[in-house]
Amino acid sequence: MRNETIYQDIVQDQRIVFAYTMAVAEKRISAGGRRRRMIV
Repeated sequence: MRNETIYQDIVQDQRIVFAYTMAVAEKRISAGGRRRRMIV
């Protein structure tokens, strides 16, 4: 199993934006992206 994550935008105390793919035996089984708001 392989997971690759790319962090596209990080703003301290505000947000993290990332995209990811997950694969098993070189076959992609999942992909997506998220934006997370930081709660301080």
